[in-house]
Amino acid sequence: MNYKKGYKNKKFLRFIYGRKFNIIYNYLKNNEENNIYSFLRFITNNELENLNIQYKWNNNNYKDEFQNIIDNCNDFIDKVLNYNNLPLKKIYEKTMIKNSSNLKMEIYKGFYLFPCSKVEKEIIQLYQFLTENIPIAQNILLCNENTSNEEITAFLYRAVLCEFNSCFIIGGIESLKMSQQTYFIENLIQILYETEGIIESCLIIFIKEKNSDIYKNIDLIKYKKTFNPTIKTNLDKIKIDKFNRIKIITSDEAGIGKSTKIKNIIKKSRKIYIYFPLGGVFTRNDIFQRLKNLKITKNTAIHLDLYDTNCIDLMMEFLFWILIGNLYIANEEIIYLSKDTEIYIEIPNRFINFLKKISILELIPQKPENKLSISNLEPLIVSRDINSKIQIICNFLKVFKEKKIDDYNLNIPGFTLDLIKEDNSQIIDAKVLPQNECQELLFEVIKENNKFINYYQIQSFIDFLAYEFIKFNNNIHFSAISLVEKHLRSFIIDGLIKLSNYFIEASFNKLIIEQNTAYNKQYTQYDEKDDNIKGINYLGIDKYFLGPFDKFEQPLFFFHGGSNQTFSYITKKSQDPQECEKLISLLNSQYKNNFKSFCECDNEKFYFLQEIKLFLDINNPLRKVDKNPYDIIREKKSLEEISNYYAFSSYNYNKMILILLRLRANIPIIMMGETGCGKTALIKQLYELQNNGNVNTMKIFKINEGTTDNDIINFIERILPEAEILEEIENKNKSQRDKQKILYEKKKYGYF
Repeated sequence: MNYKKGYKNKKFLRFIYGRKFNIIYNYLKNNEENNIYSFLRFITNNELENLNIQYKWNNNNYKDEFQNIIDNCNDFIDKVLNYNNLPLKKIYEKTMIKNSSNLKMEIYKGFYLFPCSKVEKEIIQLYQFLTENIPIAQNILLCNENTSNEEITAFLYRAVLCEFNSCFIIGGIESLKMSQQTYFIENLIQILYETEGIIESCLIIFIKEKNSDIYKNIDLIKYKKTFNPTIKTNLDKIKIDKFNRIKIITSDEAGIGKSTKIKNIIKKSRKIYIYFPLGGVFTRNDIFQRLKNLKITKNTAIHLDLYDTNCIDLMMEFLFWILIGNLYIANEEIIYLSKDTEIYIEIPNRFINFLKKISILELIPQKPENKLSISNLEPLIVSRDINSKIQIICNFLKVFKEKKIDDYNLNIPGFTLDLIKEDNSQIIDAKVLPQNECQELLFEVIKENNKFINYYQIQSFIDFLAYEFIKFNNNIHFSAISLVEKHLRSFIIDGLIKLSNYFIEASFNKLIIEQNTAYNKQYTQYDEKDDNIKGINYLGIDKYFLGPFDKFEQPLFFFHGGSNQTFSYITKKSQDPQECEKLISLLNSQYKNNFKSFCECDNEKFYFLQEIKLFLDINNPLRKVDKNPYDIIREKKSLEEISNYYAFSSYNYNKMILILLRLRANIPIIMMGETGCGKTALIKQLYELQNNGNVNTMKIFKINEGTTDNDIINFIERILPEAEILEEIENKNKSQRDKQKILYEKKKYGYF
């Protein structure tokens, strides 16, 4: 049989190629429904409502079995369309050229060649300009490396032989292999020859490079037409305004609530929330399988979280099909979304303008309420639980602001020790504060030292201060009842607030400054790689992340872990005001007159080890000679043995404390420095001190230019079971300590 002739004579076969014959055949012969609905929705422009029809396979004694299959497939589709009252004219209704009936306007019929720079974006714009509708999937062919010859043939015949003035567009033919490009041109010439160039439809071929061979070869084909150059001016004005199911959520800076806003919108709409991140390294099949596994229903809303990737063309292709076509295609398989599926697109903040880079997103109008600004943050979400971190923090800030902290202890249900509550006259009961008051208290103390503030900073501020404030509140040395120098209480609280501001301020503020420098650049007017390198180098210059102690404008005060009533106060004599001397007096009493200031303790290894021991709340003996038989039975090493070969100094101790304080508050840590400067040694030593000298349990993952997303995923999947076991154990330990009103730091699973 003449394969092309079959396409010409059987109008419904123009929709079928390759595996689609198998889909219909298996449905009719074996009652297999796999993919049949998606395929029929595709050829009916998602208008199919009912497939419950009776069809009897017609054998008719065909000598050619293949011809028998073709005829039955064609008859089946014909019957499905008739049953659903879907004539071809209705299917193609939204693809008709709107201005062809107006004699004052140009009549767009025939075969056109269209040079472009941004394929997906300009396809949408041109299609909407010609039809006043967004493209439908069956009228668009976006070629890629997996496009088959059968798919090319089917689309060309469907487009050229269409009896309506319908718009068909082909893009991406540059991505075809050279042999396929030749096949494409030969087929196009053959079909045009068969029709003598008389075409009712409008077939448009998009090509990026006018200097490419494929462009020059198509440009020479007889019957080729070109658009009036002024059409480009009209296209630039076109936006996608045909539906409201797609919403873009942006922000002028990172961390100011895009994800939370999307979740809250979906929650209020009572739809099922689906999170779909996309970035890094991925393939077409990866996307298809992930979508397939989601099992999206009519009542779902998708949170599409985009982030950095080098697979820009693949991301553009995905967004085109999922946003415009409401489907995704891979290896001739189709996944359809419901017409009512809402999609919320979260745009990342980085050194370049992501909306300019992914040009298709520029076509989607953005509502003012979906543009978040750091100068006008969304209302802070405040828990009504009195024992929540935010309520504890805000109650402390309220008492501190009202200048009552020197004379009153705070009673936090479930946390405050009975010993602290003995004198009711010096107790203020914590209360559940309203959202607006909590937000005002937090913003007032954070913005005092930070020009920029986001929710990452707010959360880190809360995580750090909650622990220190609870320890302060339960420390008998600082009780408002027993402390003689009561003004030391406000001095300590003020120092803790300043220390917390130091942790959250520096790196983020510098990042914002550098991002703002690049954000307004056009995608075609900058070097993305160069801008990213400059941004990274700019941040890398800053030594403020862990920083030497000289960077602190105030002394460093912190409490030790566990149920210890001890604390540390690292200072330099140049910073010792009268309050510091009084604190040193307190420290002398808790250490039995062994306290020394920061400068006086330089290179005194056992002092630093003792401080680390108290901070970590570990029960290893300090010195080897301190070990007792029970320690030996338990195989407990002394800290002296663990740190035997490590050069402990005040500088390294300072870094360790800063790291531990950040870990306590779940603040991410990046250590930067030249090769061999001691980064790895410091982290390993810290881990060994926490784990009885055993570094073998530490999980190390080395990242280089060859590391892929799957490498990282596989690493996490290997260690996840152990981490889950530890989490279960630590949750039980914390629950027991909470009943005893003992603040407990859960152990973390160590890897770097």
